[in-house]
Amino acid sequence: AVEILNDFDAVSLYPSAMSRMGFLKGKPKIIQSTNWNDIKNYDGLFLEIKIKNVGIKRNFPLLSYIDETTGVRNFTNEMVGRTVYLDKISLEDAIKFQNIEFEVIKGYYFNEGFNYKIQDVITMLFNERLKKKKEGNPIQIIYKEILNSAYGKTILKASNIDTIYKNGKLEFEKYFDKNYNFIHSYEVIDGTQNLKDRQQIYRLKVFKPLLEHYNRPHVGSSVLAMSKRIMNEVMCLAEDNDINLYYQDTDSIHITANKIDLLSEKFEEKYERKLIGSQLGQFHSDFDLAGASDIVSKKSIFLGKKSYIDVLQGVGKEGETIEGYHIRLKGIPLASIEHYCSSNNINEYQLYEQLRDGIETKFDLLCGKYDVDGVSYTNKPKFKKGSDKSIRSLKEFDRVLNKVKLTDAVFKI
Repeated sequence: AVEILNDFDAVSLYPSAMSRMGFLKGKPKIIQSTNWNDIKNYDGLFLEIKIKNVGIKRNFPLLSYIDETTGVRNFTNEMVGRTVYLDKISLEDAIKFQNIEFEVIKGYYFNEGFNYKIQDVITMLFNERLKKKKEGNPIQIIYKEILNSAYGKTILKASNIDTIYKNGKLEFEKYFDKNYNFIHSYEVIDGTQNLKDRQQIYRLKVFKPLLEHYNRPHVGSSVLAMSKRIMNEVMCLAEDNDINLYYQDTDSIHITANKIDLLSEKFEEKYERKLIGSQLGQFHSDFDLAGASDIVSKKSIFLGKKSYIDVLQGVGKEGETIEGYHIRLKGIPLASIEHYCSSNNINEYQLYEQLRDGIETKFDLLCGKYDVDGVSYTNKPKFKKGSDKSIRSLKEFDRVLNKVKLTDAVFKI
């Protein structure tokens, strides 16, 4: 049967996650018991476990492993006998939504409570962004970037290097004499201390003491797990009520359009929260078609991760039908897709049919060439840095895809 789809998108997924959690306080401690009932009430857990049984098979499984041969992460129900690493939120979800049985091997716990300040900060930033966006103030983009980068900041790798600057040779030599054992490397750059005294600036990379290698992986891991919980609550509820899901990518779900109201009703019954809206923790349609409303996908092709096309259809202001495309193709810019279609006299949907059928397809990432007075140019510049710090402009930059290589594109330069 033909189904009309909608792209059900979570509003600001990572900020939404932070708005309903706290950051763990204190230092991690080694668990003394491997009995789940003894440790499940700790504020935070980071465990290595072995899966003994998966009671509920899901169309979109919660658990995954990394294939040692390909390096690809596989989400699967076939997890019995596998060892995985989960935090408390992820493990609770696996128990609730897939009824797993497991054995705890080892891990860490936190039991000093939470800092809930992040909830106030995220909510304030989100509301300020909405206000500035409504006013047409471009500063709303800055608020958006702050919200989007907050999660990334928590998951940075610990750094053992600091960068410092010294003005002039005398200041550099004084520092060098006292700290040479801690200097990783340095370089000299030109700089102006003031209008009368132009002198060199020294940029040094220095080793940090081990005890200063601070980062927050436990916080970042918890934010990621909470964002997955937001998606799990919706997706597992949909599946439990026979509502078809066709594709999921981080914060969005392709779902049967005429079942969204039913899902919203079931969600409010179970979680006592409104599902549809534009606030943190809610979902809305992410399809966009200029001049149209009530936008849905009347047909789609899903090739693989981040590789799909939707043929969109909406209603214009005069009641007319408006059509367009919603396109994703991992590693291939939209301009290159349009260039290929124009050069081969086909439309975008025909291109995806071609890829679906396994026909090898070469995309020009520079979008064509042209000559002016005997000199060859490309429509888009692409620069390549050499090991000798030279920079040259590429005249050709192609990427070849076929059915097997869609999520592991072959580069040809």
